Amino acid sequence: MKLAFKRILFLFLCLCSFSSYAQIGARISLFNPTADLGPTFKKAIAYDVYYVVGRYDQRFRFKAGVSYTQPKPRLDSFPVAIYQGGNDETFFPGKISYSKFKLIYGYFNLDVKMLQLRKFYWYGGVSLAIGIGHSVYHREYETLLDEHSDIQEAVAGFVFRSSIEYTLSNHLGLYFEGSKSSLTNNAWSTAYGHYNIGIGFNYRINAPEE
Repeated sequence: MKLAFKRILFLFLCLCSFSSYAQIGARISLFNPTADLGPTFKKAIAYDVYYVVGRYDQRFRFKAGVSYTQPKPRLDSFPVAIYQGGNDETFFPGKISYSKFKLIYGYFNLDVKMLQLRKFYWYGGVSLAIGIGHSVYHREYETLLDEHSDIQEAVAGFVFRSSIEYTLSNHLGLYFEGSKSSLTNNAWSTAYGHYNIGIGFNYRINAPEE
């Protein structure tokens, strides 16, 4: 996974070196956990910063950025149980409580302009995302187990995006974006899926004067 990330980063830097136009931007959005995260964590604010290769109005453009969020658990603790087989089969009730959860990932995105109406632009895109999920929790079962865990695991997957953008000036654009993320950990055992709805801006660093 690290090797693939380095290769993609190298390719993006090569694209940057040949580009005459660039943008920087930021997005704030509502993080809505689904899949394995949905029953456990609340909605939260997510933050993105990124760099865009290409003009704001061209057909294809490339983006590289970082996304971060820290949702809170829905409950103070969650009931769980563990099964012990053998001659005397038993279920041991227990509970698990989360004290910290963070999700941060970098992404490389390709956008395609779907429609343009004067100063409005509709873009659709897909990102390859690679990052880290960090959780701290305490888990205990009656007379059987009592443990504290601090886990950091690699996550990867795809993010699908759709945005409506409006050009305020030659150097500034605002947009509304919805995205759906399909992420999983490196053992394919936990799904970090979520969707986001948010707003952001793009600042055109070297936009030509019009």
